[in-house]
Amino acid sequence: MYTYRWLAESYGSYFYHAHTRGQIDDGAYGPITIRPKVGIPKPFDMISEADVELLEEAEAAVQPLLLTDWRHQTSNQTWHDQLASGIESAVCMDSLLVNGKGAVDCWSREEIDASVSGLANLFSTNGLKLTDKGYAVTSHRSLLY
Repeated sequence: MYTYRWLAESYGSYFYHAHTRGQIDDGAYGPITIRPKVGIPKPFDMISEADVELLEEAEAAVQPLLLTDWRHQTSNQTWHDQLASGIESAVCMDSLLVNGKGAVDCWSREEIDASVSGLANLFSTNGLKLTDKGYAVTSHRSLLY
């Protein structure tokens, strides 16, 4: 674990994230809220005093809202999927998270197979098979999601 210290000169809502392959996928990101110093001048001089008080109350209660996706696998597993498919974006998102919370709707193998049962001849003729994530692949690359 690391502790970073820096001088925050501008208050507001920000987002931090890693810049090395896979670290964002593995969770190295998040919100940063920098609150203004007490007494710092704000651009409220054209607003009535009563409205300024409401704005300052809202500013004091600000909470981050972070929307992300989740694959339920590590970046290393995703990297291997991308190499196997030949397509950089050969990933399947399982969940949409709001502030780190969400629901998962991953189909079982049986549900995936049942949903495409009418396409079995097309898949067979073209040498395709479905992965456990539900996208069609050949031995060289991913074709469908």
